[in-house]
Amino acid sequence: MKKELMTIVVAIAFLLGGAGMSVVYAQKVESQSFGVTARLANQLSITKQSDVDFGGIFIPVTASATATMDKAGTVTISNGTTTLYSTELQRAGSFYITADKAATYTLQYPNVVELTLPSGDSKLNYTPKLFNKAGDVIPSSTSTEYQVGEEQYKLYSIGGDLVIPNTALSGIHTGTFDLTVTWQ
Repeated sequence: MKKELMTIVVAIAFLLGGAGMSVVYAQKVESQSFGVTARLANQLSITKQSDVDFGGIFIPVTASATATMDKAGTVTISNGTTTLYSTELQRAGSFYITADKAATYTLQYPNVVELTLPSGDSKLNYTPKLFNKAGDVIPSSTSTEYQVGEEQYKLYSIGGDLVIPNTALSGIHTGTFDLTVTWQ
């Protein structure tokens, strides 16, 4: 009986297959989602608001003097026989850096800048000092990292020390220096 039943099943399968009928297989379809991410950041930029101006200072009588400017632009004179004759134009330099909130950057500037008369006959040495908003001095020519934080810009001021020899000539002494900001 088992053998007859098996023969009948094979015969039916053969007949069905031979009569143009075929076995249909179901197709399996799958899909997968992919996320897309683009990270955008504000461009790093530096914007100068003002230059440094020590105002009017008398030439020292006997020895060199040092004029020191704080972050607010106030000038004091030390070690020398001189005084200020005008505070009208005194101002600290200032600038701000615009960057992404999570940006890390370095600030670099020279240790000494030479100020001269247009003729070049008289020279003064100026040592810039950068101050952050809290009044802390930012070291020059170092690769210290500063984060912008929650703000998208940071404000800095520039003061420093100006050495005035008693041999300096009267007139307007000028100079420039570059401040470099590098995004890390």
